[in-house]
Amino acid sequence: MLKFARYFASLLILCFLGGFISIYALEDGNELEKGNVMHTPVKKQVCLDCHSAHTADPEANAILKRPKQVLCKICHSEIFEGNWMHLPIKKGDCGCHNAHRAPYKYNLRTDPEDAKLCYACHSKKNGKKFAHPPVEEGRCTACHSPHGTDYQYQLRKETKELCMSCHIKFKDFFKQNPKWHPVLNEGHCSNCHDPHGSDEYRYFLRGNLSDKHLNVFTLKAFEFCFICHDYRLATEQVTTNATGFRSGKRNLHFAHVNKKTLSGKNCLACHDPHGSDQNKLIRRRRKFGEYDYTIDFYKTSDGGKCHVGCHSDQEYIRNK
Repeated sequence: MLKFARYFASLLILCFLGGFISIYALEDGNELEKGNVMHTPVKKQVCLDCHSAHTADPEANAILKRPKQVLCKICHSEIFEGNWMHLPIKKGDCGCHNAHRAPYKYNLRTDPEDAKLCYACHSKKNGKKFAHPPVEEGRCTACHSPHGTDYQYQLRKETKELCMSCHIKFKDFFKQNPKWHPVLNEGHCSNCHDPHGSDEYRYFLRGNLSDKHLNVFTLKAFEFCFICHDYRLATEQVTTNATGFRSGKRNLHFAHVNKKTLSGKNCLACHDPHGSDQNKLIRRRRKFGEYDYTIDFYKTSDGGKCHVGCHSDQEYIRNK
């Protein structure tokens, strides 16, 4: 009995010293990570919420009661919800956070405002010639959830809705122009724009598109449009199938854009790439220098009519 009492007294002393040392470590930051932001269980000194005092789960370490992916989920279940999960979360690795204390909010290991934490795994997306401001400012989480969502790439909203949460002018634009570019109907702004930025193309476009109203035509000048559209609509002078914008076999796209002198029209001279209230994305107005001309397009059963400020009224019929 005396032997057991001595053993029990020794155990109590060890537990007391262990608790004292743990509290000292928490307050001084010598043992657990330094920082002013403390994980709530640590702040409340309820270490046993996460750790076992004697034995641990065989699949866990640091005498944790459960493996990390299970343990964190007990309190933070909401971050594990979503059809598209950040890979570390999916694997149960919460390594972006320190479990005890850290210098940054949410117990993050590095400053979340400069994207260093993201770039520890992901290739850098900033520093582009044409930079998307949230990316350049390190605000990755403005668009992405670091844990998971119901949207691909952990986007916080459906793509078009997410874009318009900042580009609010397009909300009114789309109300006034109900005929949208097909990719916008599908909600895929990123088919045309790289949301992180571009080293080559303005507006983060995925290909080159001349910003000049008048051009000497080359495929390179309009490569962006030809990512989807058949380039023959601008290269074949005579056709029956490269474009519907033809008078008989005369290709009217070719007639507008394919010039050997500086007089070929830009695609944007007639079309708005986002939408219009007219068929074929024909824009209502276009500024060119001091000129501000209107375009009225009327679709017919076998062609169309055009009333525009840059030439007299014209009509085209496909099957003559």
